[in-house]
Amino acid sequence: MRTTASLIPSNTGNLGVLALNNPKSLHALTFDMVHSMYDVLQDWKQDKFLQAILIKSTNAKRPAFCAGGDVKAIYETENYRFIN
Repeated sequence: MRTTASLIPSNTGNLGVLALNNPKSLHALTFDMVHSMYDVLQDWKQDKFLQAILIKSTNAKRPAFCAGGDVKAIYETENYRFIN
């Protein structure tokens, strides 16, 4: 299972939890987070006992659940591809 510090997967009983941990950008999704989320979901797809998945943010003090895509991270990734 591929994980990052920005995506914290866990499961308790029949509940899978994906915690978004990117508070500086209001938990906006990066490419690494999306790839990790995909890998985790593929693993959980094989789990016969898992019945539900909860996606949440780690910071209850910030009002945002997820700001969408992390535009800065996407820009930096795209520039990296063009340079190399």
